Amino acid sequence: VQTCALPIYEYPALRRHRTTRFEILSDLDGEVVAEHAQLLERTAHAVGDFSAALGLQAGGALQAGSDRRLVIAFADRTHFIDFAATHDQVAARWLGGYFSPAGGHLVYHTVADHPGVRRLARHAESEAEAGTPPFEGAERLQDDLDRFVVRADAAVVVHEATHMLLHHAGLVVATSDQPMWLTEGIAGSFEPVEPTRKFGPLRPENNRTKEFRRMLRDDEVPPLVELVGRRDFPKTGRSQHDHYAASAALCSWLARHRPLQLQAYLLHRSDPMRGPLDRAAVDRVALGAPIEGGDDAWRLLEFERFFGDVATFEKTWLRSERAAASIPI
Repeated sequence: VQTCALPIYEYPALRRHRTTRFEILSDLDGEVVAEHAQLLERTAHAVGDFSAALGLQAGGALQAGSDRRLVIAFADRTHFIDFAATHDQVAARWLGGYFSPAGGHLVYHTVADHPGVRRLARHAESEAEAGTPPFEGAERLQDDLDRFVVRADAAVVVHEATHMLLHHAGLVVATSDQPMWLTEGIAGSFEPVEPTRKFGPLRPENNRTKEFRRMLRDDEVPPLVELVGRRDFPKTGRSQHDHYAASAALCSWLARHRPLQLQAYLLHRSDPMRGPLDRAAVDRVALGAPIEGGDDAWRLLEFERFFGDVATFEKTWLRSERAAASIPI
């Protein structure tokens, strides 16, 4: 079992659950933990399918019988925020979950304890208790909330587990120099449309596809030169959500339509000397020598060496996405 030096005894309600690949500490309802445990194992299989399809050699993190990976799941959002700040130095007030590369563990809380969801749940409950017709309205609201929580929890669990598995397998290592379009895009491309359906970037739809196609129809997809040229997404607001959705769509499209180029890019990102970039240029970056245009220019150069001219690629990608969504070109 993965070594854990975290003082989780501070949260006595946490109980141990074990699967083939994961050690889960949680105070969630047993049925919910069982559902999330299945999602975690399915994520390991989906990541394995992805690495096999791209011909990537994954480390032992995906193999049954290797050390189990630690997952901490809270029913209480305040406990989650406190744990993140105290033990991982993560400001998690706006997060549903996170993967800690330093600790090697995954932490999240159920969306059922989000303030907005709690308010709606209290409203549905008060409507039902008041007995005000139509009774079906309160029941329908509660059913919709329950479905939302199941889907939102699944997205968080799969997204963060993908980060963890890819990092430990050495395929997409979570380091500070990794571009967010890659790390968040691949994790987002694994998010399931529905928890019961198969998921992964090899399928044409994920949890963020609907939002991406809305952006396509409204001509609001972030420019590719901005998406892949910058290391970080915008910090807040609508633009950040757009970058997450566009990156998930991009990584899924690359996995399905440019697997060899994506394979080479991932190998390069895990070890720059294994990729086809000019060794002298890589050495200059490693030594800190400036490249004309700065880091953004280097990231664009890196993208174009693997995927071709960024403007040409963008036209090809978006034309293909519009055709798949039956959006007029």
